[in-house]
Amino acid sequence: MKEKIFAFRMLLKVVAPMDPVTAIDPKVALKCLLMRKEKSGAKAANKDRKNLAAAWKWGIPFFDLPEKNPFKVVARFGEDQPKRYVPSVEDFWKIYDAAETHQDRTMLIAYHSIAARKSELFRLRWEDVDFENGLIRLFTRKRLGGGLAYEWLRMTDELLSHLIEQQRQAVHPEFAFVCPQTLKPYDARNKWMKTLCEKAGVKHFGLHAVRHLAATLMDHARVPMADIQQTLRHKSPNTTGRYVHSLQGNKVKLDAVFERPTQCVTKDKSKTPEACASRA
Repeated sequence: MKEKIFAFRMLLKVVAPMDPVTAIDPKVALKCLLMRKEKSGAKAANKDRKNLAAAWKWGIPFFDLPEKNPFKVVARFGEDQPKRYVPSVEDFWKIYDAAETHQDRTMLIAYHSIAARKSELFRLRWEDVDFENGLIRLFTRKRLGGGLAYEWLRMTDELLSHLIEQQRQAVHPEFAFVCPQTLKPYDARNKWMKTLCEKAGVKHFGLHAVRHLAATLMDHARVPMADIQQTLRHKSPNTTGRYVHSLQGNKVKLDAVFERPTQCVTKDKSKTPEACASRA
């Protein structure tokens, strides 16, 4: 929503609100996007282009907009691809040890071993966990049209053990993870990872970086690209390619991929869930 608001604010600096829609031609679109590029960079301008082009396309059948989409005519700006920081396995387990509650540790294991997106765990319900068959159902809006779509994923033994204990301690009959203060599902945890990283004494990284770490671990274990794509739930292998760069080899058990390395085991055994104590 913020992206769309910023896009229209920039557009309304170039055209007046009461101007006819025909006043927005490719030249006006380019001027608008160039202003955004100069102010915030090529990536922000390309986001504006995407949002304004989508809005124009949506409005064609409802408001008789011209079929020629002026924002589509403007070519995307070249972007410098930033190098994404992917934490080390050791740093991930350090923040795991820094987590003080079983719920937080369970969420971290889930983000790690099934490469979940942040919001996917916020909306996770107990009915989405098939304990008997070791499956978990994740819903996402990362699909054409923005509607919720779901896929079932196989859990590692460690995640299954964590979720069994999490259900035993559950304080909400429907949702798997809830805010301790409100007893309602999370809608954001903006400072959670930053706090854990500071507490663990590691370089700050976010939950999306954990998703990249999961892809990297599967790549290093020579999991086939098709299997990594399925775990990440990408529709295009090109998207998966941005997470990993050399995908080859034979399929391996996910439990072996995401098992905690011996050198990452905490000395404080009280922070290790009973279900995973034997593995640690």
